[in-house]
Order: sequence, then structure tokens, then C-alpha cells
Amino acid sequence: MSADILAQLKAQPKLDQKEFLANYVKGEFKKALYIAESDPIANDISIFDLGLNSLGAEVLKQRFENELECKIDTTDFFANPTVGYFIDNLSVRLLDGEQVANTVVEGDDMHDMVNVMLNTMYGTGGSASQG
Repeated sequence: MSADILAQLKAQPKLDQKEFLANYVKGEFKKALYIAESDPIANDISIFDLGLNSLGAEVLKQRFENELECKIDTTDFFANPTVGYFIDNLSVRLLDGEQVANTVVEGDDMHDMVNVMLNTMYGTGGSASQG
């Protein structure tokens, strides 16, 4: 694929963007791992079990950063090293809006958010006890 992959991604109909992104990412992993284009890659198998090493992960990281114009943390490859996780991670950041992916909730805000979610899920009507 060409260097304007991000433009191609954004030009896709909204419903087709994740599939386009998935095909692109899988294609890049196949190139890095010398897997034939026609061979499938399962979303749930570790990319390291497929043969990717840390140098290959760094090369792919840089390629994705350049072509998708987004910062990729190296731990994205090591924390959950599957193609499916990586596609989902990129999808949230590129397609669902960066604010969702970059939102960090800490401290009391996290506590309040969890209480609201639990109350919504279980309809407790009261606040959780704090300890």
C-alpha cells in the first residue's frame, strides 16, 4: 500500500473503515513475517509465536506511525501481542476518535466513575461504601 494509507482509510465509508484498517495491518504483519498474502493470520495468536522479534516490532511500529500519522507505544506490541488487539487499539485511536483512547481517569474521578457504572449496571440506588 502507498504512503497515503491514512487518506485511503478516511476515504472509506464509515462502516468499511475498520475492515480496511484490519486488512492493512494484517498485510503489514504478513510482510514483516514473510507470510504469503493469501495465508490467513488469526487475530488471537501472539505475533511473537508467529515469529516477530523485538526488532521487527520496532520496524513495524515506525512504519505504522509514519503511515497512519499516530504515536504508537511500543508496549502496544508487548502488552497484548496479537494482531486483533493491535487492530482494535488502532481502530479506537483512528476511527472512534482520539479523545476516547487518550482519556485517563485517576483518583477520585475513577472512584466516582466506577460507582456510577456499578449503580447503572446493578441499580443499587445508593452509593457504594468507601473504604
